[in-house]
Amino acid sequence: MASLSRIKSDLSELHEQHEKISSIIDSLLNDSVEGAPIENLTGQLKELVNLLHVHFSTENTLMAQSDFPNMTVHMQEHKRIFEEINSQYQQIKRGEKVLSPILADHFRYLEDVHIASVDKELVEFFREKLCL
Repeated sequence: MASLSRIKSDLSELHEQHEKISSIIDSLLNDSVEGAPIENLTGQLKELVNLLHVHFSTENTLMAQSDFPNMTVHMQEHKRIFEEINSQYQQIKRGEKVLSPILADHFRYLEDVHIASVDKELVEFFREKLCL
């Protein structure tokens, strides 16, 4: 298991990433409603995809090192979310589609369900396990 200080650092990093993910999502949703140029949206989507890759990798490593009980399900959800958002991004980048309500639904799920509930379970696990 990773050291207590390393886990605290990782949890702090995850919290900062959650805030950045939410900020990008909010910006994307606002910009799409306001009719921002697709170039602006594509740049933000690229930033989100890159951040999700780092974020999910960090969480997956932390869960694996600590025997998190719902690790497999949590990791599968990371894979599904990343693949859905990345696929939409790649299509937008190629000019095949624009930001759609389906992608907006993925954003809302990521923010309102995954971060607010599923990731909260992970943080609570570490708080209880390590008395944080």
